[in-house]
Amino acid sequence: MLRILQSNVADGAAGQWRTYQKVYKEAVINNQGLHDLTAKLVRHFESRNLSTLTLVKEYPHGEALQERLKEVPFLRGDETKTKRRQMVADMRSGVIRSAIGTTLADEGLDIERLGAVIVAGGGKSITRVFQRVGRSMRLFPGKRVAFAILFHHDGRFLVEHGKRVRNILKKEKEFVIRTCTPETVFEEIDKIIEETGEQKTLL
Repeated sequence: MLRILQSNVADGAAGQWRTYQKVYKEAVINNQGLHDLTAKLVRHFESRNLSTLTLVKEYPHGEALQERLKEVPFLRGDETKTKRRQMVADMRSGVIRSAIGTTLADEGLDIERLGAVIVAGGGKSITRVFQRVGRSMRLFPGKRVAFAILFHHDGRFLVEHGKRVRNILKKEKEFVIRTCTPETVFEEIDKIIEETGEQKTLL
């Protein structure tokens, strides 16, 4: 079963900008509160023995997250094929517990061991949202639940995109969607883990 937790995120002054690119930059790439929340989610999943893939669209976004998650590798789209394949292999084997990846690097990242996918930045494509959410649906013995974290922004353009994504995901029977706040999302994660008995089954 895939549990999708959609956490509301405040975008501050981002709504004043008139272009999607500028709003995205301020509400996502430069949103320090979003980066802090994302890093805390990665740590929380790790503390529950769930490996996590955090997806971003822009390199500066991934770099900002890596500053908060020093030992978590950042798989970029401009890495050599050899390095990318090795990192994917390390995630599949469990050597790497969590990683950050760009939307270019995530192509082909079908890793059954993943316990969670955090879509920290994804752009306008709803098809890509489906692809990324599917990364955490790969099952293996002992894996009974997987998480996908989506952020619902209140900034211009982004709020409508979030609504469209939610409406499409609601049509999928295997998706259980819960709306959270940055304060309650951790409680929801723990509640679901307790309900499914998933904790300590992935390592």
